[in-house]
Amino acid sequence: MFNSLVAIVNNPKVNAAITIIGLVIGGIGLLLTFYYTKKTDIVYQLISDSYVIEIKEKISKLDVLYDGRSLKASNQTLRMIVFSVTNSGENTIRIGDYDQKLPLGVSFDNGEILEEPKISGSKEYFSEKLEPHFLSKSSVSFSPIILEPSDYFTVTVLVLASDNNPVKIIPTGVIAGLESGSPRLLDNIKKEESFFNKAVNGGFLVQVARMPIYTIAFFVALITLSGLVSFPQSIAFYREDKRFRCERIGVVNKYISVNKIKYSAALEYIFLEYSDRRLFYFSDTGDKPGSLFDLRDLTNKMTDLYSGIEQVPNPVKEKLVSLVESRGVWQAVLRLCNVPTQFNDQIAFVKELQFELNKFVEYLIQNDYPILYSMRDESGVRFLEPYSGKPDFNWES
Repeated sequence: MFNSLVAIVNNPKVNAAITIIGLVIGGIGLLLTFYYTKKTDIVYQLISDSYVIEIKEKISKLDVLYDGRSLKASNQTLRMIVFSVTNSGENTIRIGDYDQKLPLGVSFDNGEILEEPKISGSKEYFSEKLEPHFLSKSSVSFSPIILEPSDYFTVTVLVLASDNNPVKIIPTGVIAGLESGSPRLLDNIKKEESFFNKAVNGGFLVQVARMPIYTIAFFVALITLSGLVSFPQSIAFYREDKRFRCERIGVVNKYISVNKIKYSAALEYIFLEYSDRRLFYFSDTGDKPGSLFDLRDLTNKMTDLYSGIEQVPNPVKEKLVSLVESRGVWQAVLRLCNVPTQFNDQIAFVKELQFELNKFVEYLIQNDYPILYSMRDESGVRFLEPYSGKPDFNWES
């Protein structure tokens, strides 16, 4: 699965499509950056509304007095109301943004403010600088203060209200930049917003602006998932590679011991290719194992090979290139060689390589050992399969 994902990502058409999508999304992001206007928003939110003294059943001889006034006689009750005022917009509200004649404040429908409200805030200086000013028995205003985005202050008010009717909070005041001119009210009890809501909330333009992040997150999640799925398979491949390499090193050592071989440059490269090749197993037909070679390594090796023989005379160069193209597995062997640039050295090396390879392959076939692997193309993917009954390489004289 991981190899399939790598093949898809390395596909030029896929890369071109991803590039175009990235450019489009980037362009949209830039346009939104230039044309998007930050909003100003002040939100009042009810935190709690509770009875100071709650009497669930009426008792004839029980009464509650406040400042000598009978609450029972006037059919009233004491309520403690707590609400917050938050700058939920993206702009800082400065002192000059407040209307001096209609300052920020609050009014209570069906409620009389009995004592000066208590104020606390997200910053210490709110408690020092914010002062309530009574406008009437049921409304107060707050002194102008700088509110940065996400700043808030909390107001606690003791209210005398009718026992049968709820108290309604009415935000008052005019602030520059507000769409409606006045603050808005969220009269529900304040709740912590979930992570999911924070992630998906927002209008169409907000979602479009988030598209680059969504795209990156999608590919990161896809690659991570592919890695998690393929990790057990990769461990199995690694163990199989290790076992396979040990077996082949044993074959090489036995060949050297039986035939009393002396090392040469050609033999070194042949043994290295035979013993140290990494093979990735998978089932391509469902009934027999195949082996997939690392195409990126082959590409790099082929590039190195061509640059290494660039100055070789044309007849030899054409010969080598045709051998590499017809026997693709040899590009790894030749790439490991420090290919001589002299004509005679090139010929001598090729002949030695041909001779030693034929001897080694004959030994492998006679002893029923796996021979070197050759490449073929099938459905756009290169495989490695053992030939049966013949050597991997038939070098032309």
